[in-house]
Amino acid sequence: MKYKIFTYPVPPPESPEDLNGFLSSTRVVSVQSHFVVKKEIPYLIFIVEYLDSNKAKNQAAPKIDYREKLSEDDFIIFSQLRDLRKSLAEKEGVPVYAIFTNAQLAKIVEKRIENKQGLLSIQGVGESKVKKYGNTFIALCREIFSGLADTHKNETIQ
Repeated sequence: MKYKIFTYPVPPPESPEDLNGFLSSTRVVSVQSHFVVKKEIPYLIFIVEYLDSNKAKNQAAPKIDYREKLSEDDFIIFSQLRDLRKSLAEKEGVPVYAIFTNAQLAKIVEKRIENKQGLLSIQGVGESKVKKYGNTFIALCREIFSGLADTHKNETIQ
């Protein structure tokens, strides 16, 4: 954690722009205010405890381009699962990642998951997500994966 101190004579400026700007652009943990008199002049002192934004940026996971990570066919399936996730999220008024993350969707595609046990094997997917969303995603996966199997059978026969 880092600290920054702002000192203003009393009465303070009508709008302390440097303090307001700092507070609006920083992840603040806490703010303490103190009244101090120094050489008969009153001051307001604000001590701001904040998170170091450079550390937070450096610790963020790198973005994954699933178009590059997945095969062309798998990316099409991934996109269909993403579309389903988006429509469910809009209906429920929740962020898409609250349903499944992109990494979880990619695992569903890579592992060709078609049952609840398979969903539970994915990191971060628990009973409540499977209970709430499992049937919907499994139905789509079965439809897609069985269609792929039929396509591959027809390609082999010809």
